[in-house]
Amino acid sequence: MTKEAETKIAPIAQKVFDLRAQKAQIEADLKAYEQQLKDEFTKLGTMADRAGDYFCEIQKVAPSKIVDTVKLKAAGLFEQYSKDKAGYDKLLVKKVA
Repeated sequence: MTKEAETKIAPIAQKVFDLRAQKAQIEADLKAYEQQLKDEFTKLGTMADRAGDYFCEIQKVAPSKIVDTVKLKAAGLFEQYSKDKAGYDKLLVKKVA
């Protein structure tokens, strides 16, 4: 890579790396706060209510099934019942220094 290209790309890569780290921390914080909210609703014995300007509801999601691709491949059925999905570009940014 040329020095000019590196000068342009390195700060952008750093920003992507830093924002992904922030995103991971925000998602962890969000999960903890969501659990606190669920716990408080459970203590109150309710699934939905208004709290100030916010309406909160714990919605039950029905159990579902997922496909065991390993077993389908072993049985020779995976290729018969699978569909192709278009590829896409995925950007990898890791800190190396």
